[in-house]
Amino acid sequence: MNRRERIVRTGLLVLCIAASFGLSACSSNNGSENAADASATTGDAPSNTDGDVEVAGTWLDNFGTTTTITNESWGDTALTNFDNQANMAITQNPADAEFGPSEFNKLVWTEPADDGSWYLCIIDYGKMTADEALNSTNVADDTDPANGGCGTFEWTHMMPAEEG
Repeated sequence: MNRRERIVRTGLLVLCIAASFGLSACSSNNGSENAADASATTGDAPSNTDGDVEVAGTWLDNFGTTTTITNESWGDTALTNFDNQANMAITQNPADAEFGPSEFNKLVWTEPADDGSWYLCIIDYGKMTADEALNSTNVADDTDPANGGCGTFEWTHMMPAEEG
């Protein structure tokens, strides 16, 4: 992993941690406003293709971070596009993010297991438009996500967060 990849990975983890504590590294806009801003500035219309994102909910990952996913946001990033059949999402960082402000990322996930857990891989990040992220040719190998296959990063194990 090169220095830029380490910095970006650390930045994404910091953003997730900040979101889990209710702090915001972004402006006062909510995720849907960020998505609308993205389409206004990049020409990329938000395109949620098939109902609700299948991994919506509140999740605890193997790094101890809690992340909430809705049809409008993934943690504190805007969810601009998702495809449940392809297990893929495009997110946009907040305009005032420390790392990659307003840039787009491509995420993929595995099918949820019987216990509700699943794995997440950020396969590309720092793209200038949602279309550029969507058309990324980077891929992940999900045959054994507990032991690798997410490019230069490890897969993140997402488990249902405890209620209450």
